[in-house]
Amino acid sequence: MLKINHLQMNKLILGLSTILLSMATYAQDNVIKGQLFDASSNNEPITFGNVTIKKNKKSVVTDFRGNYFFENLEPGTYTLEFAFLGYTTFTKEVEITKNQNLKIDAYIHKSNIINFENITIASSTN
Repeated sequence: MLKINHLQMNKLILGLSTILLSMATYAQDNVIKGQLFDASSNNEPITFGNVTIKKNKKSVVTDFRGNYFFENLEPGTYTLEFAFLGYTTFTKEVEITKNQNLKIDAYIHKSNIINFENITIASSTN
């Protein structure tokens, strides 16, 4: 019978945790991530900006540091669209291959024109 003391058990758990964490990080294949910045304002991150993959209409909202993240994408060519109300929309075509992680940062400028074409207003009555 194998006897394991408390210190050995802690080392074993720490080692297994490290391996599992490494596997989880490695398993994030075909990732596109990056940041969205305000080019009109000293490249400050844009919070709550929209990043859309036009091919499959996946969309995410940037966090408080302007970060966005797409994972588990099929290899292929994608068109990313970066948008924020009051700013010019920027598109970029990227190609992702198997097991690739791309970092794509985007810089958008304030616009004098606000486009309301994609805004839908809905109401309901109770």
